Amino acid sequence: MLIFLAKLFVALTASFYSTTGMAAACCGSNSAVPAIISGNDQTQVSSSYSYATVVADAPVSGASVSRPSDDSETRQTLLLEGATLLSDRWQAGLSLPLSRRFRSRNQGTASDFGLGDVGVNVAYEFLPSWTYSSWRPTGFLFSGVKLPTGGSLYESTQLYSVDSHGRGFTTFNLGVLLTRAFGNFDFSLVTEVHRSLGRTIERQGLAFELSPGWGASGTFSIGFSPSQSPLRFGVALSPSIEEAVVTSGAINSTGSGESAWTTLLQASYLINPEWSTTLAFSDQTWLGGSNVGLRQSVSFLVQKRWPR
Repeated sequence: MLIFLAKLFVALTASFYSTTGMAAACCGSNSAVPAIISGNDQTQVSSSYSYATVVADAPVSGASVSRPSDDSETRQTLLLEGATLLSDRWQAGLSLPLSRRFRSRNQGTASDFGLGDVGVNVAYEFLPSWTYSSWRPTGFLFSGVKLPTGGSLYESTQLYSVDSHGRGFTTFNLGVLLTRAFGNFDFSLVTEVHRSLGRTIERQGLAFELSPGWGASGTFSIGFSPSQSPLRFGVALSPSIEEAVVTSGAINSTGSGESAWTTLLQASYLINPEWSTTLAFSDQTWLGGSNVGLRQSVSFLVQKRWPR
């Protein structure tokens, strides 16, 4: 347990923030990090579309193996997010993912469209931006819950489990977001730890008790904004880890834990103080340490903000 907690401490996640409040369109349906207003705004809403392709498989032991040409697996996600201030320091947010999964290989072709895991969250600005400091970042403490509205692999009834659009567990998380700008550069660090609740499911008259473990994710990002320019360019490194799910009851088994390392490149354009757009590319094949299906994705985000 101590080893795992150490991993939780150093893990970083797949969500991307800047001090201007332009969040990247990155987060997948399993991301535990919510949308947070990190700029001087009252309310913000965003809509992002991402297209991800699984290009390789990374087994628990051994090197990654590229997917053959006759095995195509893609996921399209429309993520709607919003956050609003409740007071000077408190805020609340909501995320609503919709996804279409597709897979085609020798055994056949399957696709499905559905709702992912809906998330709600609250955040508290414990290091306020209005207090000047030459080095101290702006800091937010956040907590949230994701609801199992997207179904799961364990409940799937379709070929290749394409009707699984979520994790299938009620998941609570706790995390910290830190942001800081120095001249034309900005930096952010977000880390979170989450725990999912167990549940019982029935398949073909058999009952199974599913017991998920701990997980963590985070992101360290760096951005550069040229002087007198509405553009911003960024890069981020985002690892995540998940403990194995233990199955008991009709069948007793312990699955494998999951880990992934995602690299993200981002370009943002500030149309005006209230509107911004972001184009991002993420890749899980550039770094090792993953044991999940390795994805490459392109995403586009549009965000609207209302100043305080």
